[in-house]
Amino acid sequence: MSRLLSKVWKPALSLLLALAVFLFWWKRYPHALAFQEQFQLFLFDTDYLMSRLGEPGGVARYLGEMLVQFYNLVPNLTAKENVALATQICRDSLDAESVLESVGLSERINNFPSQLSGGEQQRVSIARALAKKPKLLLCDEPTGALDYNTGKSILKLLQTKCREDGMTVVLITHNSAITPMANRVIRMKSGKVVSNVVNPSPKPIEEIEW
Repeated sequence: MSRLLSKVWKPALSLLLALAVFLFWWKRYPHALAFQEQFQLFLFDTDYLMSRLGEPGGVARYLGEMLVQFYNLVPNLTAKENVALATQICRDSLDAESVLESVGLSERINNFPSQLSGGEQQRVSIARALAKKPKLLLCDEPTGALDYNTGKSILKLLQTKCREDGMTVVLITHNSAITPMANRVIRMKSGKVVSNVVNPSPKPIEEIEW
């Protein structure tokens, strides 16, 4: 643990400073961010969330996690350490090794990002997000760097988390073939919503081909 902390104290300090600036801004302009309306929209415990605004990472760790196409892995930490680092702010996180195993990286947990392919780095970022057990997971092309079979396994994992753990997964993709797996499909064009359709019978990812 001392080795891990010695590597990340500078990034952690930068993050804390950024968080302090954000909290100062929010306290001064409390109506600038419509937290109350957003929380009620997602049917979360509004009072609980609002009470956590003063805690570093309090709302973020409870509300959600975001997966973007830039993996943002710490280069001098192994895959396991990258996942473990993210769980330090969570009270009820998953074990780093078990989550990495669930995304097919059990044999790569001690490798550094530079030793991993783009697809493997993407899976580390997915594992890092899932380890925090977020209520809401925003995914921007989560399988964009993955081959067909690995991509399917990741989508299966996300679908399972949604059904069994009650996690809300919002998946942004250009691959319209996978839309049958969703409970709701929202299509956008030129920054505007053109359709919003509820899918009464989502398909298991095993039944979808593209």
